[in-house]
Amino acid sequence: MVSNTAIEEAERLAAEGTPLLPREIVRLNALGLSMERGERESVAFALPRVAFLGDVVLREPTLGHEMWLDEARRFADFDDVDTSLAMHALALSVIDPDDLPGLGKIRIFCAMRRFQRRVRIYTRRQITAACRWVTEGRDARSGEYPPPRKGDAPMDESYSVAIGVLLNGVAVATGLSVGDARHMTSAQLYRVEDSALRLRGRDIEDGMIEQAKGDFYATLDELTARAKERAKERENG
Repeated sequence: MVSNTAIEEAERLAAEGTPLLPREIVRLNALGLSMERGERESVAFALPRVAFLGDVVLREPTLGHEMWLDEARRFADFDDVDTSLAMHALALSVIDPDDLPGLGKIRIFCAMRRFQRRVRIYTRRQITAACRWVTEGRDARSGEYPPPRKGDAPMDESYSVAIGVLLNGVAVATGLSVGDARHMTSAQLYRVEDSALRLRGRDIEDGMIEQAKGDFYATLDELTARAKERAKERENG
């Protein structure tokens, strides 16, 4: 899917002699789509996405799954590609996050070995494709973010995005328990938040559109500055 605004800005910068790199265009396009569409994930209450590896079923992660993965980083080397893939696939193969293996090096190692035996006939590419589908779907905006806003504290490795989303959802949606929120996907919790704010008379769409616009143009400014810096280096090189 193409963002017309992002393409126009990329073409303008190229004409001015400060072209963006392919990866930068992809990022700008993703944020442009968020601005132009002005909506959260449109299938928030559809059944969670699933993928099949034989009799192993991977499902879209709930916040509980994401929180478990954040904690599991303390016990497994997620910098290793195969370990990271196995851990994500393992987590996504468990329906209820409360049934995920207990945290600890030995427990995680044993669970991962058992799971690897179950999917040993599949290639890394096949397992990766299944994991990406259930976590990202076909949303071109997934995984692309604007630069940090002024005043935002930098995130270190101990910060859990999932916990932040969960706590915000519980705070906004009156009557929603932490336990309930843990069993929701991020998209489902966002929808609950939106409904709660609408009941309080808040105009959600206008606020989301304005935030998306701010994110897009902040990113454009950042990428433009990088492109100009590269142009200077070429002139001086």
